[in-house]
Amino acid sequence: MRLTLVISSMSCGGAERVMSIIANAFSEKSNWEVSLLTLDSEPLSFYPLNSKIKHTPLDLYRTSTGPISAMFNNFNRVLKLRKALVKSRPDVILSFADRTNVLCLLAGMDIAPVVVSERIHPARHNIGKFWSKMRKEIYPSAALVVAQVQDVADWIYENLGLNSAIIPNPIVKEHIRSRKKKRFHRVIASGRLVEQKGFDLLISAFSSVSEANPNWHLSIFGEGPLEKVLKNQIETLNLASRVQLCGRTNTMMEEMSNSDIFVLSSRFEGFPNALLEAMGTGLACIAFDCPSGPKDMIVDHENGRLIPDGDTDLLAKALGELMGDVVVCDELGRRAKGSIKPYFVENNIQIWENALTKEVKKAAGRQTK
Repeated sequence: MRLTLVISSMSCGGAERVMSIIANAFSEKSNWEVSLLTLDSEPLSFYPLNSKIKHTPLDLYRTSTGPISAMFNNFNRVLKLRKALVKSRPDVILSFADRTNVLCLLAGMDIAPVVVSERIHPARHNIGKFWSKMRKEIYPSAALVVAQVQDVADWIYENLGLNSAIIPNPIVKEHIRSRKKKRFHRVIASGRLVEQKGFDLLISAFSSVSEANPNWHLSIFGEGPLEKVLKNQIETLNLASRVQLCGRTNTMMEEMSNSDIFVLSSRFEGFPNALLEAMGTGLACIAFDCPSGPKDMIVDHENGRLIPDGDTDLLAKALGELMGDVVVCDELGRRAKGSIKPYFVENNIQIWENALTKEVKKAAGRQTK
């Protein structure tokens, strides 16, 4: 079976990480041949890829100077993507993320069944009028639309009139490092430094409890356009010695294992893999009940803390409680670690294989009629 995967890039990010896990898992199956097409020009993946995977960067990004230029560039992208899809000779195509999904359907829906997956909650992620209209027009041509959680599946049905398969993100058991037993007095968070991730809310909440917990520190890992803004906030709150913006890292699992508490402060998500990995590490986890994902993973006070969306006062209160109670902190981490088994890749990839194989068989059945 030949599987062609399509994504905008393989840079550092949640969708890219999941794509690498799926690509690697299928490449290890003896009866699957995996090709990976990226729309950017970067030949290297931030996440390790099996040498069996044929990764082809298509260099399709061009700056548009106006509507006519944008139309030409998108037309050219579809043509080049189509050529690459034909060359990969797929039995089935899997595409990740809104705009890329639209381009992939335009380029390849008559080549092989195209399965598209939304990777972030569409209600909170504005892709513009043109792309929103194109998504509504072209998604019915997909062999299958995949959502990661029920909230997104509901949005797709209510706004696009389409049913979705729900397939959560996988986690690689072997990548997880158990939290070390000593106390680090460290709160950790990770993600791109953008408004979506809500690090300004986290810094504000940490500031509220920092004086009462002088030996605790906050480490935020990631890069992005809000770095200067967040640094200014840290300095204004006199937290320069307590809060660090640590940049991007390839050793996030090690950093998590050297921490005590993980916080997901996002204003919205698709399916927060970082939260899942922190739970697997055995950290006590606190997350805003944002759309979407956290409430699918955390039961409040059972395997973590689920805070009303955007409520920084309650986030600060939960932080203070866990900082001051080692027993509760460790118990939440233990329960979190035990709750993620359904997300292990060996279970998850079987769901993907069943879904993709079903679409290949359906396409073959139509061709024989």
